[in-house]
Amino acid sequence: MRNPRPLRILVLAALAAVAFMAWQVVTLPKSELAGFSRLQQYRFESLPLGAPKALVLERLGIPRSEAPTCNLPQRQGFEEAFRRAEASGATKFLLWINGMNWFYCVGFDAQDRVVFTGEGQS
Repeated sequence: MRNPRPLRILVLAALAAVAFMAWQVVTLPKSELAGFSRLQQYRFESLPLGAPKALVLERLGIPRSEAPTCNLPQRQGFEEAFRRAEASGATKFLLWINGMNWFYCVGFDAQDRVVFTGEGQS
């Protein structure tokens, strides 16, 4: 009689792979398969208003771009973030990307202190 254990292990591995792929599809664009970093997300979320620019750069690294207005790549669906950015008094905005298409925008006042944070996808 054959040992059923290898077949059981194979079935469990296949089910685990299917569950992982389904989870990745559900979490898009925050998928590890798309290069999304949960550590970078935590670092962004933990930025307090009033933090100095040096702390932001230390936590998030070199930004992708700088602009005088909120530079999230898509306004549609993120109108509330753009309204908050315009009301924040920020004089410049830096943009970072996480994974393939998740973006973080941080606005700074004239003293290089955080007055706005926003995130979204393209």
